[in-house]
Amino acid sequence: MVTRLSTPLSGLKDSQARIQATAHNTSNATSDAFSRQQVRSVESPGAGVRTSVDTVDLSPQGRAIAESLPSAQNNVNLVSETVNRIAAQRSFETNSRVLRTQDHLARSLLDLTA
Repeated sequence: MVTRLSTPLSGLKDSQARIQATAHNTSNATSDAFSRQQVRSVESPGAGVRTSVDTVDLSPQGRAIAESLPSAQNNVNLVSETVNRIAAQRSFETNSRVLRTQDHLARSLLDLTA
């Protein structure tokens, strides 16, 4: 039973990390030479996913260009951040539905055996 819960729980944590990273990137989109965060997910051997948050730095040439231009320049694309945020929100909703369904099934099974 615990193994079945680990998959949607890890999905919820992954979605939460993605939402936090896109919010962080979006809020710093006007910062000069800001390095955006990127979330990577890897399938876990048992069940679910392992999530890591990496920083995508500007190249030294890109940083020099960003500092020389008058307006803020960085590697944040607001359109892709919005798409990532929507996808993470839908993933969070889906994983929470899976947890609710598993809870409902466990209750039904307990009602049958009682």
